[in-house]
Amino acid sequence: MRRVLVFAAAAAILSAASLTALGACGGDTARAVVPELGDSAKAKAYKVTVGGLNTTVGKHGTFSLKIVPTSGYKVNAEYPTKVTFTNVPTKVELDKKVYKKTDAKIAKGTLTLAMGAKGKASGEETITAQAKFSICNATTCLLEKATVSIKVAVK
Repeated sequence: MRRVLVFAAAAAILSAASLTALGACGGDTARAVVPELGDSAKAKAYKVTVGGLNTTVGKHGTFSLKIVPTSGYKVNAEYPTKVTFTNVPTKVELDKKVYKKTDAKIAKGTLTLAMGAKGKASGEETITAQAKFSICNATTCLLEKATVSIKVAVK
């Protein structure tokens, strides 16, 4: 009996989480929410690209992150997309540690996020960030996380 109650409670929690995520997928049509897929399925649904940063000490530079879905998918404009830097850079001072959906442009189903930093010490380093986002097709929304590495060069 106790196992049945635990299972029923877990099912109710998962259903509530799925409905919340489904609402973030646009809500007007029924779509399945798929929290995680294997790497081969993810590779077919989208590509994340990031440009490096080249700047000089005391100067501001920009770099960008782009999420490009494959044919049939689009970035979910309703999902609270977020990019968070996970390490503290020593060569640059980031404009922000966290970028949100309101900082990005979504056009033709693709998300582009321009970010900036000011050079503070000469040299090279790699900074990392985690992107949380959702992409959808007509029947499914994928809730995704991607870790990206950004090469930084400061003269």
